[in-house]
Amino acid sequence: MSKVDGTAQHHQRIVGVALLILCLFLASCSWPWDNPKPRNPNGAPHVSVTFPNSPPGLSAKVEALEITETMREALPSGATLHEGVTLTMVEGSLPANGALIAFELDVPVAEDREANIGYWNTNTEEWEISPSELSSDRRVVSATVSHFSPYSLIEKAFNGIGKVLGDKTNPPNCSGGIPSWADPQFSEDNINAPVLWCVGTDGNDPDIMEVRVVMNRPNAGSIATAIKPAWAWSDMWEEAAPATWTQVAVGAVLNGGWGDKYLIQPLGEYRFGFKRAELLDLWGSNTNQPLVEVDSQLPFVIGGLMYQAVEGNAGGGLAGAFIMMSLIECGGKLNSAKDQSVGAAFKELLPCLNDRKDAIAVATAKAWLKMKPGANWEQSISAGKTIGKAIRAAGQTYAVAKLTLTAGTIIGDSLLDPILRQFFFLPANEELKKYLKAKYATKTEIIDLTPWSDSGTLQKSKTENGGSTAANKGMCLGSSVSSRADAFRCFPAGAGVYDPCLAKPGDTTVLACMDGEPSTWRIFTGMKVTQRPDGVSEVAGPFYLELANGMACRLSSGAGPTPPPGYDGWAGTCKSMSGSGEVEVLWAKFESTTLYGSAVYAGKSPQGYLQTAVGPEGSQPALVDALRIYR
Repeated sequence: MSKVDGTAQHHQRIVGVALLILCLFLASCSWPWDNPKPRNPNGAPHVSVTFPNSPPGLSAKVEALEITETMREALPSGATLHEGVTLTMVEGSLPANGALIAFELDVPVAEDREANIGYWNTNTEEWEISPSELSSDRRVVSATVSHFSPYSLIEKAFNGIGKVLGDKTNPPNCSGGIPSWADPQFSEDNINAPVLWCVGTDGNDPDIMEVRVVMNRPNAGSIATAIKPAWAWSDMWEEAAPATWTQVAVGAVLNGGWGDKYLIQPLGEYRFGFKRAELLDLWGSNTNQPLVEVDSQLPFVIGGLMYQAVEGNAGGGLAGAFIMMSLIECGGKLNSAKDQSVGAAFKELLPCLNDRKDAIAVATAKAWLKMKPGANWEQSISAGKTIGKAIRAAGQTYAVAKLTLTAGTIIGDSLLDPILRQFFFLPANEELKKYLKAKYATKTEIIDLTPWSDSGTLQKSKTENGGSTAANKGMCLGSSVSSRADAFRCFPAGAGVYDPCLAKPGDTTVLACMDGEPSTWRIFTGMKVTQRPDGVSEVAGPFYLELANGMACRLSSGAGPTPPPGYDGWAGTCKSMSGSGEVEVLWAKFESTTLYGSAVYAGKSPQGYLQTAVGPEGSQPALVDALRIYR
């Protein structure tokens, strides 16, 4: 540096010190190099005020607003409060069409964030969001205001823009390993899935399977379980006993019904324990029903967004209770509303949330003290009011949002395979065999017919077609009355129709066909057979039954009589084994097929016999014990 430059710099320092002394003496000063617009050292906005379509000569004064802790507490979680300003008129009066205020940012608003201008209501100590416009370069946020009061730019992460925002969490960690008796099916390897799962064994009971669910999105979901769990736990409820929305609401149900469902908060975790016996019964009665399913019904999405609004400051069980009471108090129209968008939902809720805010805070405190008796009443009321402020501010943000958000888009996964949100229970192979053996244990004698290994049957049977293996002696298709792989429905040349016909082991062109009853058979050779897949059904159904009332029933196929109430169709005909009496109908319940292996079983009698429904056409059938079934 030259001596001249150093001298000049020295003179500048002297002038600066002199100005500082003068300012201190006068108790005020204005630096000529200062920017007169209020700024925040962290890249905060410049603020301008204009009066479009108004008489000339109007002007306003912009002054910095002191941001208080109360203002910050009233913000939704994750929101950023830029430097605030107060506005006053200098020349003229505020016109009827208001003023346009604009916040100019040094850095553009990020793509995954929303920016609005908020007004600080000094009476209620809450932020009220003004509908705002964001410029194309995302650097200027403007709004038309009808009064001059404290204003600030509120920036917030915005959910549901149809893409993953990077807000994901870690998979759950289960202990004990998958129970040896279980083979569950779920999405296991996709760490970007909307829901993450793990399966373990309850450390206190090896006959309880533990399922952990983590919401892998910054949104909430509703969890439905096919059976009631032995126990449940949620990280939202802290030390309080977990409960479903319906249980906590003590019977107060929204329009449309909530059912036995659970709320899982954004990035939250739920754990369930399911009993072995009940899981097996579920699988036996409905193998296609998910054990656990996470959905995105609108009320639950709204509840999740409410929870996210307070999660950073006042989350946990009290926030969950407040949200519940808010929706019970104000959310009755959500399920039935034609417009299922998030913005419309909050527009519907906000007037009620404002009008009923004190009542909701009191109801929340009551519910919270029931769940957590040691809680302080006054503190619960105060915390509830703070939670309410943040929720209402977030609701206003969604209500004025320009994006159209539905329950499907808010969860961000409406086009993904539902299996990513579903968990199915299946038993392990050995468990399945034991289960089937126990389920079908009965006093009914179950007879698996094997005519080709019964010398007596073969000796009494008549061989047709002269024992020839020549073609065109007839044809056979898969049986209509038996699920056995070796059973066929045959049309021997000139001999009518037989079903079932059981193929000879090693030669499917030769078949033994039941002729009226299991003790009488006819053997046909040289048949043209359309093969069935190899293997025999684990639970092959019957094709002939002998009943305790002296009747015998044969299964039939095709159209039949109209079923009585409570039944789905006819399965066959029954007549007295003595040969006298009227023919009656064997009725079927299709829903019972997976339960007992055949639609002809209507359950078990107290004595342990399988029962069937039999009666004359046009009358309600009676349940009759089956003494023997042939399959």
